[in-house]
Amino acid sequence: MKRPLAAALAALLAASFAVVIPTAHAGPGDGTLSVQVIRDVNGNGNYDAAVEVPVQGAAVLVTDPAGNTATGTTNASGSVTVGLDPVSGGKYRVQVSPPAGSALQPAPAGGTLESNTMFVDVSGGQERHRHHRSVEPG
Repeated sequence: MKRPLAAALAALLAASFAVVIPTAHAGPGDGTLSVQVIRDVNGNGNYDAAVEVPVQGAAVLVTDPAGNTATGTTNASGSVTVGLDPVSGGKYRVQVSPPAGSALQPAPAGGTLESNTMFVDVSGGQERHRHHRSVEPG
């Protein structure tokens, strides 16, 4: 009889010292974040759908103020909707990197196109659609 009681007491004592670390999740009011990466063919800094070329395989890194991250990779249309479950707070840093092995380089923001690093606010259910600009050197 003493052994089951001792085991139960040990389990209760261990449970009382257990540490629960909450997982970061997108806030209940977070909206959505979609990113499109294009090659600014004419170099004018504006998104011209008729001439710009989508960039497939670009990496998108979203970071919240606590350092939690969410990632995505652009598809054949150069687009990705980043799942924000790993981050929280609604205000995020977005970093876009050209595909590995690509000659493309991030370009500065200009006109309607963003640079490779930007900040977004999707709190309150806001939807953000961003166009990032890459160029070929030369």
